Amino acid sequence: MARLHVAIAVADAAVARLPDILAECHRRGLLLEWTLSSVGVATGSIDAERIEELRGIPGIATIEAEDVPSTTSGARRH
Repeated sequence: MARLHVAIAVADAAVARLPDILAECHRRGLLLEWTLSSVGVATGSIDAERIEELRGIPGIATIEAEDVPSTTSGARRH
């Protein structure tokens, strides 16, 4: 399965609910990497087939995604 690296931003009105929103993202398959709680932004990765599940979570304003480079070609992610 292809994975996508995602950056998630929550709506200003939902920043206080960020822990609950990210817990729901995790239940839907997000592997969380970084969280910037004060501005309501988080990054992580998810199977490409599951990204639409994140879009339905109340409080999420935007999701940006890009392919995660394959490590089988010798490239390494740091």
